[in-house]
Order: sequence, then structure tokens, then C-alpha cells
Amino acid sequence: MNAHVSHVPVSDRRSLPGGASLTALMRRRPIIAFFALAYGISWAMLLVLYGLLGLPAALVILLQTLGPTLAALVMAGLLEGPAGRRRLLARVRIWRVARRWYAFALVGIPAVCVLAALALPGAFVGLGDASAVKLVIEFLVFMAVGFFSGPLFEEPGWRGFALPRLQAQTGALRATLVLGALWSAWHLPQYLVPEWADENGGLDPTLVATFLVMVIAIAPVMTWVFNRTKGSLLLVMLAHASINASLAVFVVASSALNVGLLALGALSVLLIVVTRGRLGYVPSEDLA
Repeated sequence: MNAHVSHVPVSDRRSLPGGASLTALMRRRPIIAFFALAYGISWAMLLVLYGLLGLPAALVILLQTLGPTLAALVMAGLLEGPAGRRRLLARVRIWRVARRWYAFALVGIPAVCVLAALALPGAFVGLGDASAVKLVIEFLVFMAVGFFSGPLFEEPGWRGFALPRLQAQTGALRATLVLGALWSAWHLPQYLVPEWADENGGLDPTLVATFLVMVIAIAPVMTWVFNRTKGSLLLVMLAHASINASLAVFVVASSALNVGLLALGALSVLLIVVTRGRLGYVPSEDLA
């Protein structure tokens, strides 16, 4: 799995205790190095662009979501050179999958979220003066716009680079829980941006905890989609965008976190039980 390099160019070396080079250390511990870079890049962008330069919050949040993918590209290049980066990005172009996976992303996820909203009093937006067609159009527009942010910018890192390597080391379920926890914690500094915090429940500790647990609850669904579509990042991105759009369009804003936790948590538990924790992972088809 991990690339072993016996000769490291002198130009790449930096002095560390024991004479080890930084690049050699990153090659030996690629997963740890990836998460360190993903956190470091994203959090540094947030600090500099928003905290020091005062750029608009929406732009800063958009740019800092690039952290995981930039980290993945750095690590893929370090481990395998340009071919590694090309192979990572090629997963975004895996679109020839069974139609049911598109149906799951575009219909199944919204349906699960609507059912959860209906189960929680006052959580479903209802139709009111709007028609069902209008809600569907709003969902598709929100999904299309939202695709070009978190889903597109994050997933090559989380699911493209980290997930295959974690699964190969620990199995699907443990890998998913580890990745889910780290993916969740990565969002924490975003609460320092008032605009983002207001859109995601505010700074109430209970709501923050609900958000963090909800992100972890989403992870098994994403792993299942990734594994069952032979590593298609496009389908993972569509699922990610669909979750965001469903909670924004079909659910009352004040109930979005609870609906997301109920809907995705229940779906993840079901998938874990049905697949016996394998979530569609087949070691012989490991893509890392």
C-alpha cells in the first residue's frame, strides 16, 4: 500500500531528529501526513483570509474547503509522482455506474430526509403556496450550485485519498468512523465565522455537538456509495451535494440538524447492519 522510497533527493531533505527527512517521514506515514496537511491548509486559510485579511466569509469558506484536496494532491504526488495525482483525479470522472446510484443520490437521499422531517413535528417545510415542482427545482438548483464547494473541493481528499488507505489498514467500518470523526472535527474552526455558524445552528454547545455527530453519521453512507460504485468520486460528490440540498430545501432551518442526524443516522445504521459492517468494501478491489 504505502510507497517505500529508498533514495530521497538531497534537495528534498530537511533535518529532523535521527537524520530522517520530512518527505521520507511523510511517505512512511501518509495518512497522518494527509490529515496534518488537510487541517493545516484549511485552518491556516481561515486564519489568514478571514481573521487577518477580512475577506468575505463566503469566499473564505469556499477556499478553505480546498484543504483536503490540496493535501491529497501533495501526498499522491509524494507517494507516486504525477501518475498518483492523475489517478486520484481520474476518480472524479468515473460516471459509468448503474443508474440506481444516480437515483439514490438524486431521489433516495431527499426521500430519506423528507421522511425524517415528517417524523419530527414542524420540521418539514410543507408546500404552502409553493408546488412540489417548485421545491424540486429549488432542490436541483441548490444542489448544482452547492456541488461546486464542499462536495467538489473536499471529497478527493476525504474519500479519494484517505478512505481507501484507511480501509486497507483497518477495514471499512473502523476506517469510516475514524474518517468521520476527523472530517467532523475539521469543521470546528468554521464556527469562528459568524455567517457560517448562523447557517449551521449557531454556537449553542448542544447544536454544535449535534452538527458534529451528524457529520459522523453521514460517513457510512458516503463509504457505501464510494465502495459500491468502484470508487466514483462523482457519485460521492452528488450524494454529498444532495444531503446539503435536501436539508436546505425540504427542511425548516431550525430543524435541519436534527433531521439530518435522524435521517442519515438511521440510514447509516441500516447499512452497517445489512452489510455487516463491510459497507460494500472488497479488499481485493482496493483502489488505494
